[in-house]
Amino acid sequence: MSSIDRIRKLPGAYRRLGRFRKIVHVFMKYGFESAFESLRSKGGRLFKKIFLPWKNNENNEIAAQYTLPERLRMAFVELGPTFVKLGQVLATRQDIVPPEFIHEFSKLQDDVPPFPTEQVKLVIQEELDTSLDNVFLEFEDIPVGAASIAQGHRAKLKDGTKVFVKIQRPDIAKDIRLDLEILTQLAYAIQRHSEEFGFLRPVKIIEEFSKTIDSELDFSREMSNQLRFERQFADREGIKIPKIYQQYCTKKLLVMDYVEGIKGTDLDTLKRSDADLVKLSNLGAQLILEQFFEHGFFHADPHPGNLFFQLPATICYVDFGMVGRITHDEQKLFADLLLQLVMRNYKACALILASLAENDARPNLGELERDINTFADQHLHRTLESLDVSGALHDLYQLCYRQQMFLKPHIYLMLKALGSYDQLGRSLNPDFEIMTQVKPYVGKLLIEQFNPMTILHRSKSFAHEASISLEEMPRDVRQLFSQLLQGKLHFEHTLEGINKLIKVFNGAFNRLASAIVLAAMLVGSSIVIHANPKPHWYETSIMGLLGFLFSGLFGIVLLWDMLKHRE
Repeated sequence: MSSIDRIRKLPGAYRRLGRFRKIVHVFMKYGFESAFESLRSKGGRLFKKIFLPWKNNENNEIAAQYTLPERLRMAFVELGPTFVKLGQVLATRQDIVPPEFIHEFSKLQDDVPPFPTEQVKLVIQEELDTSLDNVFLEFEDIPVGAASIAQGHRAKLKDGTKVFVKIQRPDIAKDIRLDLEILTQLAYAIQRHSEEFGFLRPVKIIEEFSKTIDSELDFSREMSNQLRFERQFADREGIKIPKIYQQYCTKKLLVMDYVEGIKGTDLDTLKRSDADLVKLSNLGAQLILEQFFEHGFFHADPHPGNLFFQLPATICYVDFGMVGRITHDEQKLFADLLLQLVMRNYKACALILASLAENDARPNLGELERDINTFADQHLHRTLESLDVSGALHDLYQLCYRQQMFLKPHIYLMLKALGSYDQLGRSLNPDFEIMTQVKPYVGKLLIEQFNPMTILHRSKSFAHEASISLEEMPRDVRQLFSQLLQGKLHFEHTLEGINKLIKVFNGAFNRLASAIVLAAMLVGSSIVIHANPKPHWYETSIMGLLGFLFSGLFGIVLLWDMLKHRE
């Protein structure tokens, strides 16, 4: 790297350093010193002085006054949009995050003011390389809504078409990516060394969060998702996807038809209308199940705020920033899981559930089987159709959390969407039972497994994969022996807890060495006192007295260190 390149990178480095300090200091303010113990040990005293202020009375008072989840939520609020968004994402992952944290994170809101109209016009001009007046006949200055990443405005195109314009906040992508870099560094350090938060698998959480936030920051992905939904339901009655105007869309700008209708959050207005609520609730269930089981591509955030009802019986989806994809094999696994639950085959359920989750180590299948047995006794004492889906999903997430099983992100998104619509459907129709709608799809998938054509296709696929593996095996074996003969074959292994043990031994040996030095200083000072060289103080050698004085101070420091690390 040239000197000029290094100079160019200096502002970014200083900005990263400043933000890093801010993040760590805020966490320290809310009493999270123990979570950063690894940074202290690796960075030494200088690192501690730069990043980690000494614990003070204010930190003690905050830690005593609030619970750990409350303190973490307060820190997220103070640190801004990236951390608020992280908390909101964590609030939806009941299979990863403990219930007390879920409760606190669910309080986080996008409490941000809109950015000025002048900036809105500037973003549009930069993205479209033309002025706002050349694109829109009318443009409302007051936004319809403002969130942490973007805000939306009503407008009219030159031909009079009413549209909704979504504009990304200036510099928000740069700010969020800077925070993600720092969060990734902290997550690795905390997962390795913090017993307080290491169990949360922070690295996995930040990786998943990064993927989610990257998708939301790139509006072109949302445009692609919306276009696919438009094609997917082109001939389907009862659903409307807003038309998107691709010529005006970029990574920071979206322009689509403005949606008229009753928002899903305004149920009182919907119930006062002439809408057939039973028909609407069933239509919504059919649409979401078609996404799961027919298309394998679904809206992953169908909460009431993202749904509009148009009379007499049409549902309009908006906000396609978060979508999920599920393979045909995963659809069949889900169907098989429900079948085995009904048949009370809990061993098979344990194996299927394990295959739908991501695990660092194989779960204890015996314990998992017993947990599933308890789950079935609690929720399947009646028919499958009368299952309380939201309650069952909540207990399933808790089961996964206890077993340290983390559902695959797209599987979790599917279950979350199912539970979200189940709640909305019951709000529209008290007699609504989504499992009645699920049953035909599950039955179709189970029958399909025994279809002769399906068996033939599966056999052909297996034979094809086996032939590829056999063809590649001699090459792989040759490559293995080649690396072995050239000394390039390396094995990696990890001993759990070895770092903590090394730290304990290092501390013990350091104190032992210090004690030997202290003993030598005392012996040396005694010899000097006995020899009694000049100069004297009250007929005693000053050099010997100074030796005893320094030995005493060194002994006090050694004793303080031993008491501090006595655990």
